[in-house]
Amino acid sequence: MLDQRGCEAELEIDGGVKPSNVARIAHAGADVLVAGSAVFGSSDYAATITEMKRLMQEPRM
Repeated sequence: MLDQRGCEAELEIDGGVKPSNVARIAHAGADVLVAGSAVFGSSDYAATITEMKRLMQEPRM
């Protein structure tokens, strides 16, 4: 809808973003993802961030 109207706003999703849904959210068009609990609730912040970035780069299924 933003693209159709020519808006340059970024779509941010804040809340509930986690490794199990990050790819679906990114592929749906979100530009900014906030994954506080997913990252800070994990035992290895860097590994969680790396995994989420990897998942977002996978092709859509």
